[in-house]
Amino acid sequence: MLERFPNSVVLYNIAGACNAGLMQFDAAIINYKKALKINPDYADAYSNMGNALKDKGDLEAAIESYKQALKIKPDYAQAYNNMGNTLKEKGDLDAAISNYKEAIKINPAYAECHSNLGDAFQLLNQTEQALVSYEKAISLKNDLNKAISGLGIALLKKGEHSKGLDKLRQGDGSILFNIKSGLSIK
Repeated sequence: MLERFPNSVVLYNIAGACNAGLMQFDAAIINYKKALKINPDYADAYSNMGNALKDKGDLEAAIESYKQALKIKPDYAQAYNNMGNTLKEKGDLDAAISNYKEAIKINPAYAECHSNLGDAFQLLNQTEQALVSYEKAISLKNDLNKAISGLGIALLKKGEHSKGLDKLRQGDGSILFNIKSGLSIK
């Protein structure tokens, strides 16, 4: 299709997403750059390129790519969430929390972002705030396993072992398996 439509930013963006899905991050980045050469104001390509850069391990470049997307589209909740994930991976939890809150301000029903916010609070040992975030995520999307498992861990940390284990059983099960295998929860 790209041969027939060589100036299609959408097709280059799709090709980038396909390459990223195949973990061919360099090829994905090349496709996103081609899309941006055609249309430098294509925020989705910057955000998607940020994801590929993050998955490739280039966190600084990923953050810059998300910032470019946000310059073009300041109300891009997904870019704020993705930047928050990258900042969290980088260890900058305060900045991650700030980005998650910005995404939630734009889209209060963004369940995955509420869950990510809970994860960041969990890493800072702010269990009560983590509980609130996980509960909000689950109220928005009751089958969000990541939030259910996060809530279970937060309840365990709080000392509510029965409730915590019940939540972990409701989640995807991998965390409960790790707990039963003797791995500790910090």
